[in-house]
Amino acid sequence: MGRTPLLDVTLRAAALGIAAWLVAGCTWAALDIGGVDRQLPALAPAAAVRASSLSRGAVRVGDFALPTPGGPAGADGIRLTLVDGGRPAELRVQPGTVLDLLRASIYGLGPLDRVEGSLDAALVPGMIVQVTRGAERVETIDEAVIAPTTYQNDAGLNIGDSRVVSTGHAGTVERTYRVRTEDGVVVERQLLTEVALDAAVAPRIAIGTRPLTLETPYGPVSYTRALNVVATYYTPANGGKAPDSPLYGITATGARATRGIIAVDPRVIPMYSWVYVPGYGIAQARDVGSAIIGDHIDVAFDDGDGAWWGRRYLTVYVLAR
Repeated sequence: MGRTPLLDVTLRAAALGIAAWLVAGCTWAALDIGGVDRQLPALAPAAAVRASSLSRGAVRVGDFALPTPGGPAGADGIRLTLVDGGRPAELRVQPGTVLDLLRASIYGLGPLDRVEGSLDAALVPGMIVQVTRGAERVETIDEAVIAPTTYQNDAGLNIGDSRVVSTGHAGTVERTYRVRTEDGVVVERQLLTEVALDAAVAPRIAIGTRPLTLETPYGPVSYTRALNVVATYYTPANGGKAPDSPLYGITATGARATRGIIAVDPRVIPMYSWVYVPGYGIAQARDVGSAIIGDHIDVAFDDGDGAWWGRRYLTVYVLAR
């Protein structure tokens, strides 16, 4: 019996559909998953996936099945979690390996994606399969460039004073980056090119170097710094040496402890500095002490003297010598 033209058209369409399905189902693409070069099946178009869905909402590749997005999970199979790009999805699948799951996955894998753990690991109930989605992009942005402040000495200003010579301004540079992300989070930024659009100009600050003058009972003195300190006293007898010892009363610099010598913390007042101590006089930093830390000085007296000094809080002046 002859076939009608309508039947011929229908049979030809069905044959073409079966051929297309076979080609799509047997096409393989080489993808790098987690650093391992494996052959994974190329993904069928979403329409073809929906057309081949089982009644319980699963896509079957060979003997392996997993739910179609939006479809109901089957009552049988292994329940596990697929975390794709940071988004978890509960699935019921047939027994197999992680690689089988990825082969059947309708989500696809890109060249920068990676899978945590072994691809040959068997799927077990409660398992979490982690797929990290990688991406790269190139972006160009304008960024501000700040030049560091420069300082210059100015003998016309007192020590401790300063003035702004020029404020300067920020510059602009155009930078192009290659940006790599994992699950939408930036993990690497590589600078590709940099083009200066506007040069930065550094601010300039003048610093005073002219010593200050202080009137003292010994006449005017020039000083570079004024420090608020606590001032105690000591004598050679406080050094812990016997009077007949050759080291009795000898300071850290080899000088003999007597009036005109002070102990300091060298981090605050450099050794051998000359210092004016109100009520004591002009002295030189020639000694140190385990208890002399920070803004603390110890003024020396001869044995039998100094008790009247006690402990004082005052301002001392590091002289310009």
